[in-house]
Amino acid sequence: PRGVAWFENGQFHHVTSAGIIRCITESQDGSIWIANDGGGVQRWFRGAVTHYTTADGLSSNHALYVLADQDGSIWVGLANGGLSRISNGSIVNWSPAQGLPDTTIGSILEDKSGNFWMGGNDGIFRIPKQELLRSAREPGFVMHPTMYGQVDGLGISETLFGSMPCAWIDRQGRFWCAAISSAAVVDPAHLAADRVSPHVLSERGAVNGRTVPVEDRQLVGVSPV
Repeated sequence: PRGVAWFENGQFHHVTSAGIIRCITESQDGSIWIANDGGGVQRWFRGAVTHYTTADGLSSNHALYVLADQDGSIWVGLANGGLSRISNGSIVNWSPAQGLPDTTIGSILEDKSGNFWMGGNDGIFRIPKQELLRSAREPGFVMHPTMYGQVDGLGISETLFGSMPCAWIDRQGRFWCAAISSAAVVDPAHLAADRVSPHVLSERGAVNGRTVPVEDRQLVGVSPV
């Protein structure tokens, strides 16, 4: 049958699925979580299967990646659906409206500093888990992820996903991610932060709704924060 198979007591057993299985993980309670591309997320626990789909709150049924958190929640990367979190049966979703830089999340890993590293169609990005949790608590809060792409050394921005493992954190804490034509690696412990405020080119100005004359592409200085 199509789906997931496991070997126990000398024979194979199956959990059938209508979609394509992209990722499998185990949570601390022994549950098996399955990312089903086309069928959402499945939880297998003590012989019972629970399905999570758009009918239950997922923003997409095309699940690509599942990550089991230490608190028992499950983070789900989706195709054209952004990011979801399943916790105690409830679902929270993140999209570009909250600052998520990609609508397709194909890999999710957490580093030693509590940052999530994710890969998608537009490259690799890093976001503190606490920002994700805060945005879930505070409507209107916009996250500030850090993006990594070709200008940062990634050969091709689009990452690969759909096969396990498509991303990994090694014993030294380095994040590895499969890209279209290469494997990308970054060490979160040795990242240089660019704290220099950029210059701003002013093309048009307005005060109290009235246009103010501005010299052609005038350079405006910005004080450091």
